[in-house]
Amino acid sequence: MICWCSKRIHLNLFLTFCPFVPLSFFNWSKSALLHLNDSTVSVSIPRVKQFKYLGIEVFPSLNQMIKHNYSVALTNVLKNLEGWTCLPMSIQARISVIKMNILPRINFVSSMFPLSPPSDYWTKLQSAVSKFVWKGRRPRLKMSVLQWRNEDGGLSVPNFKLYFWSFVLRPLLTWFNPHTPIAWRNLESSLLMLWSLRNILFANISNKQCQLRFSLIVSYLIRTWRLIKAYRRILTNWHTLSPIFNNKALLIGGRPVSAPQWELRGVHFLKYILFFLLFYGLLSFSNIQSAFSLPLSSFFFYLQLRSALKAYGVPWHGPSGMVSSLYRFLVVPECV
Repeated sequence: MICWCSKRIHLNLFLTFCPFVPLSFFNWSKSALLHLNDSTVSVSIPRVKQFKYLGIEVFPSLNQMIKHNYSVALTNVLKNLEGWTCLPMSIQARISVIKMNILPRINFVSSMFPLSPPSDYWTKLQSAVSKFVWKGRRPRLKMSVLQWRNEDGGLSVPNFKLYFWSFVLRPLLTWFNPHTPIAWRNLESSLLMLWSLRNILFANISNKQCQLRFSLIVSYLIRTWRLIKAYRRILTNWHTLSPIFNNKALLIGGRPVSAPQWELRGVHFLKYILFFLLFYGLLSFSNIQSAFSLPLSSFFFYLQLRSALKAYGVPWHGPSGMVSSLYRFLVVPECV
């Protein structure tokens, strides 16, 4: 059990969540308290500085938890790989050992802590895996080649860092589904203030501002998403879920776009003002007005927004560009 302040408080918590279980039923001699802040409180229950739960060492500090659990997992894996290096196994058998023994252990910690591991974690792990695969000899192929899929000419050696990135991005499925019953979604969403989980990736907020404004998991997920964009060369400067308001890359008069009349009526994303037919085009004001019951007085804001979209490179074309767009679509190099 974890205690924040005093014995009275944690006893009250027991009474709140276990009203039908008398306190005499608890074996206090087998219980322990982990103080998260005030460690000077005198209680009869033994106090501990850490405890193990479901294979994870729990500490009062999150940074300490991350450093300790990643370090322990790496140390055990390095020790095992070093001891197995001299065993008479083929390269295929060694890769199978990595897949069946090493990968689950590394992925377990990655799934529990989708936050940045120690700086040299991936370098040491990949070096040990390479040494094990080649029996301590000089590698004949790059590890990146061995990590290719079998159908691409590789041997499907696991890329631990890409698995880690996948665990970090796993919450995106919940972020983009506002009707999911997962409890933590509402908690994370309430901490974003001006944004939502659906558009925060496309709001163009700097990494520094993300760290200052958002929780560790949210800010690290955004930073990891940007690393993956660079790694896979994904161009998503603008997206149908890009927010119109509070977007650092879309400004009117040097400030993020603001229009309470549009916001209150739900015109939040670019997808609400664009249409797609071989290319993206901007809807007319009359179409947007009828769809969201906008007042006629907001027409001037529509003109401002249209100018801002052009100025900041949002990829759309008006009706006058239809022929040119169709021409560019049809012109392809002739097959020789």
